[in-house]
Amino acid sequence: MKTKTASTEDKRDIKLAIDKIVELGSMSDEQILDLGISPESLARNRSAIAAGVRASGMQFAA
Repeated sequence: MKTKTASTEDKRDIKLAIDKIVELGSMSDEQILDLGISPESLARNRSAIAAGVRASGMQFAA
């Protein structure tokens, strides 16, 4: 069975998105893309970003 591992770029994108959402609050996809995250990376990593935000204790995370 093949397992999915995040690339270095994906890990950077996930961390950046989580840090900014925790700092600034809820962000739209457009705002996240403005951070320099590609649409493909956002689509691939959306669940990891949401999980990281939830883990930070923020109440509004999806």
